[in-house]
Amino acid sequence: MRGEFHRGYPPDLAGAGRALSTYDGRTLADDVDVPCAVVVTTRDQLVRPEKQYALADALGAETFTLDGDHFAPFSRGPAFAKAIATAVDRVTEGLLASGEAGETP
Repeated sequence: MRGEFHRGYPPDLAGAGRALSTYDGRTLADDVDVPCAVVVTTRDQLVRPEKQYALADALGAETFTLDGDHFAPFSRGPAFAKAIATAVDRVTEGLLASGEAGETP
């Protein structure tokens, strides 16, 4: 990720950031039929935590918080990786408990 960020053209990255800040994925939540988890970055200025929580609510997802901003994958790499792994583990545990793990559509 770090390499892609550094190779990016700054105006394109800024444009992507603006688009991301106005995007609302809640309209697609009804189409998601798999368990979800959301890692909320609590100091995010690009995708505000309120929007992250709203998406999690729309998905019926469990949330995991990380004290960091939108660039936490870079600035807090180990903590971000741990939060993602915890979220994935929780979803996997839910799938195993429901007997859905390993099934393919």
